Amino acid sequence: MRRALTFALLAFASLSLAYPSADKHVNGDCPFAKARRQVNTPRATTFNPARQKIDVSGVHAFRPPKTGDLRGPCPGLNALANHGYLPHNGLVTLAEAALASNQVFGMGADISTSLATLGVLLTGNPLTLQFSIGGAPGGAVLPPLLSPPQGLSGSHNKYEEDASPGRGDYYLHNGDASSLELHQNSSDYNLDVLIQHRRQTIKYSTQNDLHSFFRGPVTGILLSNGAHTFIPALMSNHSAQAPNGVLPRNVLMSFFAVEGEGNNLTYKVGYERIPENWFRRPIDYGFVNLNLDIAKMATAVPEALSVGGNTGKVNTFAGLDLSNLTGGIYNVQTLLEGNNLVCSVEQAVPDIAKGLLSDITSILNLITSNLLPQLSTLGCPSMTGYDSAALKQFPGTQDGGWL
Repeated sequence: MRRALTFALLAFASLSLAYPSADKHVNGDCPFAKARRQVNTPRATTFNPARQKIDVSGVHAFRPPKTGDLRGPCPGLNALANHGYLPHNGLVTLAEAALASNQVFGMGADISTSLATLGVLLTGNPLTLQFSIGGAPGGAVLPPLLSPPQGLSGSHNKYEEDASPGRGDYYLHNGDASSLELHQNSSDYNLDVLIQHRRQTIKYSTQNDLHSFFRGPVTGILLSNGAHTFIPALMSNHSAQAPNGVLPRNVLMSFFAVEGEGNNLTYKVGYERIPENWFRRPIDYGFVNLNLDIAKMATAVPEALSVGGNTGKVNTFAGLDLSNLTGGIYNVQTLLEGNNLVCSVEQAVPDIAKGLLSDITSILNLITSNLLPQLSTLGCPSMTGYDSAALKQFPGTQDGGWL
């Protein structure tokens, strides 16, 4: 496995210097330019330190993982476990993950519940409603499971995807997609920085990952893009001077378990921690915010909404027509209208997840109880089915479940 690590996020110190053509897609030629909405994400005008400060003392003091504790590719969940907001062993329930993500990071209950549900459905056990934030937790394989739960670390192209904000591609690390990519530099890591980073992660994987690079309708459009927007939205520190938050280098390094200075940076696996004197966002970050941020991303990086993958060689990315996949309900233009972006990926889950569980009832029960209530307020158009057969042509879908 490659050990010469680079921290990809920390490379983006200056957008104008490093990427002088960063805005080349934001013009009339961009297919999503007309879809850019005039609605702005709600912004904070006040700062309430008593309500926003996150406790990292006492029972919530940092405790590193011990042998047997599960830690995986999500820095936020790792940090929550290390501070006692989630079980320290890393085996969590749907309710625990949803509640802690909301209370500590200000992730909207609609997103946190949906992501926790996907965690159970795609990587965990729908009988116990548990999933591992790291590797396989072990235990017997009982119906409706078709195979042992693999946890988030074993969820390549189901939950975890290539071209992530900080982790190396699965097949570029001999099957270990948890390797953190480390570069050094400094900046405030706002959404504009992460949007340009999104362009670079997709470009790098397309040019280097000949086998497995694949962007599914859920992993590519929602989870991987969302991982990029979550970093500034949920990790920024807030203050009276910056009620909308800033994400300086030291805060980012703490959340990503990176230590050192200058060129001497080290990723300490599983040691993600919430910084001292860290104040969460004042307004929850929900699906409406996520839809707006990914729409902004798509105006600058249209390929962020692509579905498809490399076809066995580098630079062979082949995209699929979203209209064909969704029975004509969505296309790349309508995807950015209203809440269609979130609706399209959430509605894809039942059909694509059939290959993961033997009992479709278990899938439907999880979705009916947890996903549908989150979608009911979004006004999603009705979709009768999802044609996932076309996705199987890509080598990146051959390593098990995929979304």
